[in-house]
Amino acid sequence: MNLSKEFILQNENMTLKEAFSNLFETKLEVGRWYKVFNKKAFAENFIYIQRNIKISEYDKEIRYYGYGFDSNKKWFDEMIFVDADYLSITPATDSEVEAALINEAKKRGFKEGNYFDLSDLGFENNDLICSDNMYWDGIYLNIGRHKTGIFKSGVWGKVV
Repeated sequence: MNLSKEFILQNENMTLKEAFSNLFETKLEVGRWYKVFNKKAFAENFIYIQRNIKISEYDKEIRYYGYGFDSNKKWFDEMIFVDADYLSITPATDSEVEAALINEAKKRGFKEGNYFDLSDLGFENNDLICSDNMYWDGIYLNIGRHKTGIFKSGVWGKVV
């Protein structure tokens, strides 16, 4: 865009965000969590981007594949979306990711006194949960004093 006096006078009611929208666009990266505001549901989703695909060189939309939480805070294992479906997309903070994952773990029954199976995460043991303390280290959602991963890369352990 060429910024000139004429442009400014012709577009005096335009915001900076509208005038320079390309500077304000969030570029989605694979391997990151995002908060996205869905136009259709008029609510916020929380999505982790696993991969993206452009169907053809003529296709203007990129399809993103991921997992996360829908606008009702319900977990989904896989979702396909295009960024055109969303009004706003912003990177999620580590504390937002941790809070959302801990809330989901509690819904799934991860709490002190329950046993869990981690075979879906590649571990061979069932174990007793000895503490309700949970924390996100950027890769695993861990529980207890001994860094025991109960979630990784969209896969949850199971309470048994």
